[in-house]
Amino acid sequence: MPTARELSNLSQTAKVFSGKTRLKILIILLAREHCVCEIQECLNKEQSLISHHLSDLIETGWIKQRKGKDARQIFCSLTNKGKRKLEMFLKLGGEK
Repeated sequence: MPTARELSNLSQTAKVFSGKTRLKILIILLAREHCVCEIQECLNKEQSLISHHLSDLIETGWIKQRKGKDARQIFCSLTNKGKRKLEMFLKLGGEK
């Protein structure tokens, strides 16, 4: 039986992959860092929805943010842990 911490980690991972929008954001960020406006444009979703998903991904340690030269511009990228987990998920998901 998994420990409480392991169950919590599994639950957080399941939450990340339970929504197509979060998964699409992670895949977009797999290639390189993007500003929030680029992610929004790519997914054709409202800024508030994208921000909500980004907050969830930051909170769970999948992505990180940094401010651009213009303080209004925010850039997102995968954390090392997030990149490893996403690559593993995509590899396992592609097997038959």
